[in-house]
Amino acid sequence: MIKKISVADLRPGMCIAEMDATVWRHMPFLYTRPGYVRAEDVERIRSGGYLETFIDTSKDLGAEEEVLSEEERLDLLVGGGEPKERSQSSLRVPIPDELPRAHRKYRAVLACARRVGERLLARMPLRSAEAEDVVEEVIDSVARNPSALLCLSKLHKYDRYTYTHGANVCALAVIFGSFLGLSRDRLLDLGLAGLLHDAGMIVVPTEVLTRRGPLTRDEMDLMRTHPAHGRRILAESGSFSQTVLRAVAEHHEQYNGLGYPQGLRSDQISLHGRILGLCDMFDALTSDRSHAKAAVPSKALSLIYGMRGQNFVPREAELFIKCLGIYPPGSLVRLSSGDLAVVYETNPNFPLLPAVNVILDRRLRPRPPRVVDLAALARDESGKPRLRIVECLNPLNYMFDLRRLLGVDLALN
Repeated sequence: MIKKISVADLRPGMCIAEMDATVWRHMPFLYTRPGYVRAEDVERIRSGGYLETFIDTSKDLGAEEEVLSEEERLDLLVGGGEPKERSQSSLRVPIPDELPRAHRKYRAVLACARRVGERLLARMPLRSAEAEDVVEEVIDSVARNPSALLCLSKLHKYDRYTYTHGANVCALAVIFGSFLGLSRDRLLDLGLAGLLHDAGMIVVPTEVLTRRGPLTRDEMDLMRTHPAHGRRILAESGSFSQTVLRAVAEHHEQYNGLGYPQGLRSDQISLHGRILGLCDMFDALTSDRSHAKAAVPSKALSLIYGMRGQNFVPREAELFIKCLGIYPPGSLVRLSSGDLAVVYETNPNFPLLPAVNVILDRRLRPRPPRVVDLAALARDESGKPRLRIVECLNPLNYMFDLRRLLGVDLALN
């Protein structure tokens, strides 16, 4: 189990988990050198100005208790049991029907994000009307079937990260806000804030944003100002609500008060700001960029689970995991049959058994896409599903394009 702790609680024998650069850039005072901690290391780490670190409790030399797998632990968190009737299934558009429409909506959000970036670079004022129109379309798509848009949001190329990150955080925020039961007006503010949350990054030089190694103290301090600059830029346009401005300013604040730029704690952070923090972290962890490899979605959710009570309100982190599912839509998975599939739709009543679209056989040969609801299949004599997920995979490790196999092209032109 990966768990985030304060360096004040670091003890000899603990094992620092191996992390990628994406996590480090969101938490500049995170100690990330992997390996076991010796007695002489503890004071050095504390005196180095580091505030937090991730440990792998399954490798703790002092640990004697049995450690559950990530899937078992998350399954206990979101609740398991026998498949039940999905209360909203009759109200939702089937995902194969919604996917083409969601594709068009997602392309519109990406195009809007690109235009926002171009206006920021040109130092031109932002206009809210266009952004509001595309967020309204996102809200409509999520109402029809949230899994379709979520699936598409994870099928982008890393070289479009500047645009896709804003689009993805927008979609994730609307999906989670809808899951929490927020009104349409609040979802609109949430989606706008997600789309524009990194507007303040315009003050950070490109060479700092793309650097692979650690930043200097001055560069870290500059990076930590981008939420405040984002609020200022949006405020200068005069067309965004105070709710949007506050969410943009607070998306890097943390539950334990160690976030930035204001060091707010707990409920001092607005609900919209807290939601953006979760969505921003998940998309950053699961996106592949020039300086960092993407984590598979189930691993990202495990990390977020380990950050509850520190970065995030515990219950909200747990609800976020429940909303996305252990295997969020868009995840590439290997089935017990050996076939590869893309997760299409989660099942809150049985989170280890989502609906999947089988696209490759065990030899990685394309096969006609076939949607299978794993929770609805028969079970063997021991009660286990005859077909189940055995592994979550990183599609970037394979020489194929999931978008084309699914009949989806996310190119911007």
